[in-house]
Order: sequence, then C-alpha cells, then structure tokens
Amino acid sequence: MLSSLKKINCLLVILGLYLGAPIYVYANNSKDVFYQDRFLFCLNKDIDLLDVKKDSNILYTNDLLLNIFIQENNIVEIERWLPNATNDDYDGDVYLNRIYRAYIKEGNALLVENAINDIEKISTIHSAERENIHRIHTYIPNDPFINQQCSLDAVKAYDAWSLWDIVNGELPGSPDVLLASVDSGVQWDHPDLVDNIWQNLGEDADGDGRTIEFIDGQWVLDPGDLNGNDDDGNTYTDDLIGWDPSGVSGGDDNDPNTQNHSHGTHVAGTLAATTDNGIGVAAAAFNSRIMPVKCTRDNNNDETINDGYPGILYAAKAGYYAGTFTIVNCSWGGGGFSSYEQNVVNNAHNNYGAVIISSAGNENLDLDNSSAYPAEYSNVLNISAVGCSGSKASFSNYGTTVDLASPGVGVLSTIVNNGYEAYDGTSMASPNAASCIGLLKSFHPDMNNQQLIDRILDTADDFIYDGMNENYQDDFGNKELGVGMVDCFKAVGYDIVPNLSYSFQDLIPLNGDGDNLVNPGESASLGIYLYNEEGWTDAQNVIGVLSCDSPGIEITSNTYFYGDIVSGGFGEHSSNLFEFDISSDIQVGDVEFTLSISADGTDGYELNKDISFPVSISLNQENWPQSFNQVQSSPLILDVDSDGDEEIIFGDYNGYLHVMNASGQELSGFPFDTGDDIWGSIASADLNLDGENEIVVTSKSKHLFILDIYGNVLLDYDSGQFLMGTPSIGNLDSDDELEVAFGAYTNSGKIFAINFDGTDVDGFPFELSEKMLGIALADFDDNGIDEIVFSTESDNLIGYVSANNGQVQSEILLEASSKFRSDPAILKIENEFYILSGNEDGKMYGIDLSGNVVFDFETNAPIQTSPGFAILDNGSVGIFFGSQDYYLYGIDRYGNSLSGWPIELGGKVNSSPVMADLDGDGDSEIVSATDTGQIFAFHLDGTMVQNFPISLGTAFIGSPIVKDVDMDGDLEIFIGSTANMTGLDFKLSGNVFNQWNMFHGNSRRTSLFSFDPNAGCDSPLLGDINCDGSIDIFDITILVEIVLGMSDSYEYQIWASDANADGNIDIFDIISIVSMILDS
Repeated sequence: MLSSLKKINCLLVILGLYLGAPIYVYANNSKDVFYQDRFLFCLNKDIDLLDVKKDSNILYTNDLLLNIFIQENNIVEIERWLPNATNDDYDGDVYLNRIYRAYIKEGNALLVENAINDIEKISTIHSAERENIHRIHTYIPNDPFINQQCSLDAVKAYDAWSLWDIVNGELPGSPDVLLASVDSGVQWDHPDLVDNIWQNLGEDADGDGRTIEFIDGQWVLDPGDLNGNDDDGNTYTDDLIGWDPSGVSGGDDNDPNTQNHSHGTHVAGTLAATTDNGIGVAAAAFNSRIMPVKCTRDNNNDETINDGYPGILYAAKAGYYAGTFTIVNCSWGGGGFSSYEQNVVNNAHNNYGAVIISSAGNENLDLDNSSAYPAEYSNVLNISAVGCSGSKASFSNYGTTVDLASPGVGVLSTIVNNGYEAYDGTSMASPNAASCIGLLKSFHPDMNNQQLIDRILDTADDFIYDGMNENYQDDFGNKELGVGMVDCFKAVGYDIVPNLSYSFQDLIPLNGDGDNLVNPGESASLGIYLYNEEGWTDAQNVIGVLSCDSPGIEITSNTYFYGDIVSGGFGEHSSNLFEFDISSDIQVGDVEFTLSISADGTDGYELNKDISFPVSISLNQENWPQSFNQVQSSPLILDVDSDGDEEIIFGDYNGYLHVMNASGQELSGFPFDTGDDIWGSIASADLNLDGENEIVVTSKSKHLFILDIYGNVLLDYDSGQFLMGTPSIGNLDSDDELEVAFGAYTNSGKIFAINFDGTDVDGFPFELSEKMLGIALADFDDNGIDEIVFSTESDNLIGYVSANNGQVQSEILLEASSKFRSDPAILKIENEFYILSGNEDGKMYGIDLSGNVVFDFETNAPIQTSPGFAILDNGSVGIFFGSQDYYLYGIDRYGNSLSGWPIELGGKVNSSPVMADLDGDGDSEIVSATDTGQIFAFHLDGTMVQNFPISLGTAFIGSPIVKDVDMDGDLEIFIGSTANMTGLDFKLSGNVFNQWNMFHGNSRRTSLFSFDPNAGCDSPLLGDINCDGSIDIFDITILVEIVLGMSDSYEYQIWASDANADGNIDIFDIISIVSMILDS
C-alpha cells in the first residue's frame, strides 16, 4: 500500500504529465537514483521481438517508426533487459522478454525524459520508464578479527538445529533448498562455500553426478558438462552452478565467480556457508545450497548492481526448472518505483514460486516518506537491520512498509581471496533472514512460497519493541522495523516442541550470617521456575539437571522433576530445591549456572535444551546498594549522634546530603538540600566543643553548611564562589575551637577559613585567585596553627598559606606545566613534611617545604586521585594512587616503584585508594575502584585479596571508605558511583586502626599522614629490624635490602641490623640473624 506522501508524489507526476512539463520526484538521497544515459521500454505483447543491428555505426531495427526515434534521440545502443526471458515470463500484459534498454549518447536527465515521452507515442510501444540505479546496502567492515557470530544466537538458530539429530548424521537444512545470492558475484570456490554451492544436475551432461570438479589444485566448472546446450530447458546454456548476467562489461556468461567484489561473497556466506566443517563461519540454513548470480560487471569499480532484475529472473527460473523454488536474496536497492521491476518480481513470485527478500537500505530514512526498491515492491520481504540485542541499527531504514527485522551489525562472513570480515548493513540483515527461511523450508519441504512467508512473519519475535525502539512504533500498532526479529526456532518448531525458558529463581542461604544474602563460605538452596512460551506446544515430562563449571561451587542436589508445563504456563519449583556449597575464596559476582532440560513435545519430538542463568554470590551489605544520582562524594562513616551505631554520610549530584544508618534508612532531618551538586566529601568534628559532632558540607550552590545531627542548619555560609572540593577541619587560629578551611573552584578562587559562628578567621578569605578542589592541613612550624596546602588548576601551583596573628601569607613551592586536579596530601616523616599531588601531565609530584622536587613519578595518563599511605612490611611508608592509564601505583617515599606494582585494573582509576587490614593479618590492604564498575583489593605485595575483584556494573567516581559499619567484627566497604552508593560486607575479621581508611585520611579530612619509624621502638632487640617483637624471616628480608642498598634504614633499624656488633652492616649480620632464628 502506498503511503500518503507516495500518493502525493504520484499525483504530482500525473499533474506534470497533464501540464506537459515533467515533475521529478526523487528519493531523499544525495546520490542519483536513475541512470542519466539510459532508459527502459517495452513492446506491446503482440509485437515481434526487435531485430537490432548496426551498419557503419548506424543503429536500426525492424521497426520503421522506432528507427526514426533512434536517429532523433541519439540512441546508440539497444539491448534486451532480460535476455533470457521468454513468453512464459509475464505479469499482466507486460511480457518480460519484450523489455529493452536503450542508451543515449551523452545523455542527461532531461534527454532521458524527452526520449521516454517520444517513444511512448509509437504505436508498437507498450510503455517506457527510467532505469533505477541499484546500490549495495553495506557499511565499511568494522572488525576483520571478530570471532563470534552473535546473529546465530539472535535468530535462535542453535535452538532450531536441536530439532535435527545432528549427532547421528541428520543435518539441518537440505541440498534441495536453494538460496540465491543475486549480488556482485560469489567466489564460489571459497573453502567455506564450495561444499554448499548448488550444482545444477539438469546440466550434468556427462552424468557423473556433479557440475564442478577439482582439477590441478583448483575448482573449475566440470569440462564434461560444458556442451553448449541448454540441457535443463531453463533458457540458460551451461548454467552449471548459477549465472552471470553482467560479465566483464555487459553480456551473459555462465560463471558467476568474482575476485573483485566481496559483497556477494559475504552475502553467500551468510546465506549458507558450509557449517560444521571445522573452518570459518556457520549459517542458519546449515546444509542448504547457494546459487551464485553475478549482477555486477567486472569493470564496475563502485560495486553497484548492473543487472539485478535479470539476476532475479534467472534465480527464479533456475530453481523452478530444478524441481523446487528459490529463496532469492537482494541485498541492494535504489531508485523509485518501476513497473517493469515490479513485473519481474511478480513473475518470479507468481509463476516460479520464488521467495524474494531485500534489504531496506542504510540511510536511516523513514520509508513512509522515502522509497527503497526492490524492498518495497509487492511480493518482496523488506528487511530492516537490528543489533543482536534487538536495538535498531543506527543506519537502517525503517517504516511501516518494512516486514521483518534481522541482525545486521557486525555480521562475520566470507569475502574474496578466501577471507572473512565482519560487515554492518541491511545487506547483512537480509541474508540472515533468508537463511532462516531456508532452514524453515528444509523442515517443511511441502510449504509453498506464500506459506513460508506467512509463517516466518507470524513467528517473528516482537521483543524488539519491549523497552527498546520506542520511537519505531505507535499506539495504533504500527511498527516500523517489521513485525519483529526473525526467529528460526519458532518458525520451524512451535507446533511440535515446547519452548521452555528461565523465568525467575528463589535463592536462599542455608547457613548464612543472617543478612539474607548468599555469601562466600556459605551453602544455598535454589529453586528455578520455568516458563513455556504461549503459542508453543505443551511440555510433557520435564526434567531439569543443574550444573556449574565455576571453581568454588559444589552442587550437592542437582535434579528436579517438573512434570508437565502447558503452553503459556509456569513450571514451579518450591520444594526439593537444588543445593550447593560455596568456597570462602570464590570471586564474588554473578556465577553462571546451567539447567539442562529435557521435555517431550508432539509427534515423538523431544526438547533438549541448556539454559544458562546467573546466580549472585554477593558481599553486598544488606539493603545496599541504594540508588542515587551520581555520588562522587566519598562517604564518611561515623557515630555522628553518639548512640553506639555508625552512620553513612555523603552527598549526591542532586545536591542532597544524606545521613543513613547501616540498614539504608535516612536519619530524621535528612536528606538535606544544599541547592546544587555536591562533589566534595563530608567532614565532621566537634567544632564548638559541645560534645557533639557537627557535619560540614560544601556545594556548587556556593554555600557551605554546618548541620547538627538532626539536620538543623547551624551555619549557612555564602562564599560567592563555586565550592566543589572537600572542606577540612583544623586549628586555624589561636583559640580552642576548631575552624573550617576550603577552597573555591573558580579562576578567581579564594581560600576560606571560618569559625563555627560563620565569621571569617582573621586574614581570610585569602585572595589566591586560583581554581582548586580540596585542600590539606598540617602544622608545619609547630606553632599550634595549621597551614593550608593547595594544588591548583589555573596556574598549576602547589603551595600553602599560613596565618599568624591575622597576617596570612602564601608560599608557592612548585609551578607545573599542567593542571592539578587531585587533592593534595601531606606526608610527615619524623619532623619532615612532604606535599604530594597528581597532575594532568600524568605525574605524581612529591615536594618538600623548600620547593625541592623529591620525585615526579610519571604515569601514562592524567592523575585525578589523591594519594593514600600505608606502612610496609619493612617498616617504611608506601604511597598509593591511581591513574587514568588504567594502573594502580605503589611507590616509596623517593618515588621508586614498590615490588609487585603497578597493577593494571582494566579501567580508569579515578577513585583514590584507601587502606585497611581487611583480613586481620596485621598488614594493610589497598582498596580502589575503576570507571568500569570493579572494586579491587590488594595485599602490599600486589597480590589480589580473596573474593576480589568485585564487578558491580556502574562506574565508580568516588573514593571508598572501609569501616565496621554494623559492628559485627568484620569490615564494610562503601563507595559511590554514577548510579548508587554501594556497601560491601567483607567476611573476614579486620581493623582500621592507624589506617588511611577514607578519603583525606580521617573524618576531619586533613589529608595528613604522620609516620615516625622510631616511634614505639626506642629499645629494639638486636636483629628485630622491623620492631615487631620477634626475630624472623621478615627481619632477614629487610636486612638484605639494607645491605644491597635497596632500602633506606632508620636510626633504630641501623642499631638492630648490626647483629654481630662489629660496627658494620654486612653479610655477617645476615648470618648472625639466621643463627639467632635457628637457635630459637
């Protein structure tokens, strides 16, 4: 049916003819849609065929009036459009053998139109029309190394193949099913095609049962069959495997091979590549046959289709004369409506029983307002392209004239020169659908073309309109991608087998810790509920057997008898549940289980099907994660109200400050609306010394708020500048109360220091005129007043400001070449201070208070994480940070990489690492996360902590905190992402004492880590180099590093290392300590 716009176009053409002036209506396409040098015309059915001759380059025929027309219109050539059509090929009063192509010397659109008007005035002429240009519907190959064919899964070919007894030699498909690649030609001797190439035994003149031979190391047309006769009577001489209507530059021949153009070969492989042959690719039609029809001339560099309709005619007739009918694939199109082309299609469909399939086109056009032929002709299936998930391909045309959707993205198939590539295009979608029709015909060989078409459309899966492609359907049931995606399985077998699928599961911990989640180290029971899709036959005697190949899962009860499940019904599983045990060291996340189902259908058919589904082995804290809009704010865990229970405190991008208990419930008075985004983390302390903690939060609204534990606003400070960083709490004047310091995120940014009552500390705000995020605090000069450390984006500075009796001064220590977009941190070793900050140039800078660069450790991408600190096994300090080069780094105080570091995490590391003793072994573990949704935990030596990494699917943009939030003796990890706040419950007993367990290191967010290697070790034992109270292998390891100059040594370590008391530290001390260990 024509759309309303197409009707208008037709009326415009008629009106133009009536007025005597042509009105052109073209497709919405920048390319020409009609040839400018040729047109088609048709003789009346009772007129003899033309006898076309040339004499001294003068063209003439046996029709006098036509000869006059030839001279007046500069016609230089006339040829039959369909040279092998006969009087048996007709559609109404149009006889296809009487359609001719005429060429105009130096033609153009106006000359073509004038010629058509003139020739239609001749009494022997039935009609004339322009000839369409037909272009291949293909995109540039996207990945030549794709090793999957998701399209087979998408069309459910594997399920459909299960209806054949393949193990016992019954192959899906059939040699009697012919699939024609009417296209640019086929390299038919491709190793993955040649065994499935149709051999036309009607032309087997030598009677050897084949029409191709392998001679002298190559495949050739059988010389014994090339007798110059039309043995099968289909009007094509020696068409042993197919036909070439185009030749090199026009003219027919019998070899459709090509080494120039890959498109038709790619289509052929998608139609029916040899399957289960140990090489290459597979096709849904499996054991069916490819009929190559070459319709692109060898000298055509553009790979357009020159002779598509002669190709359609051949394919239809060849199948008919072979005693069957052909499924004809046309992955090309172009131009407007042509009555002659429609005639060819009708003839193929009605007279020869062909099924014709065509691609909708790749211009992302609405075909209700444009056109795509042959796809939109009557008796042609119009195929749109979708991805394997069902989402519309961005390039695919659409409209209510589309019949069916099929996978057309990343389709891997054969190409010339024995190769393989993945292409995108409706050109790939069309043969995927055609291959399914071929498989359907092989299972139901008695169906005619219309029955096949009806069944493939009736069984299409309309899931492509469930939650996707909403813009391609309306409330009136009109669908613009077709009725659904082609479904091989349903088309072939819906009336003989059931279609059982996974519905849902009941997962119950058997010996858990009371959190109602299945954790590592526990056992669980599992009930799997099945669904038998409506419209399929009933399932009888259904049995399910559970299996799992994942390490760490041991199934202890694996079989359940479901009984019968009617069509549209559920198979319940509420008793005799499956059971399994989980190892304590399993990597958590979704673990794949498989339920192997057997069921009886009708007529003796059985369904044997494996259904895979995930079972969640989780470390989630009960009632977490909780959904929020982008949480960059690193949470604070604190018993803010002193009731003995910890609270989780954080902000989100909606501007809300949340205070929640361990069960995920907001405390009364929260959330609090700050008015705009919260990027920074929350700080807390007893600011006014009243015995209760206050909560401090900054906002993009330019306000800093201080709230009490009930959500009451104690201070609303308007800074007049964007506040995107984390506030810090410290001593910024000489009184007893604490003050709040923060920087502004604007090029004229100030550094603020305010009192609890909202008054500015003397000398503040300080006009730094720099854009910055968070700051750090430390008392550099031991005067009881903290200096404020900054790193900036405007002039790329690291420095600090100090206040003394209202006099505020700034000290610039470093000017870098790129921006600092990570918060600074301060490392204090004994009495020396070092400032660390990551830069957009990929370097982590470490500088002392004199401005000396201690190190500038280089990574391969910007650093936006703030460093964290941990005490190493050798008693020194380790510095840990992430980079956008996907690595997590560990270095010593001098910028040397630690053993086992860096570690690639597979995603950008924008989450500042934190430390905790997760497993209670006395050593720190390092916790971080990536923008790919994974949380990692590592031991100090770089090995992974058990159960990690944990994949949660949303990009982590905040930094974690580790603390025992539910007071159960083990530690929890809380971290924000682009979609939620996640809480994980690590199941081993650990602690966070003296650990950098949160962003900026502590709840005041000072970002200061103090490390004194001599503290607590004033009188070490000789040989106890790490001062842990025992002499063991760890002391030897440290001593070896000292002797070899691989490690610094502290004062107490020097004394403890001289085990033989000779005043030297050398190999003899190592021997002495070994003796101490052996003697003990």
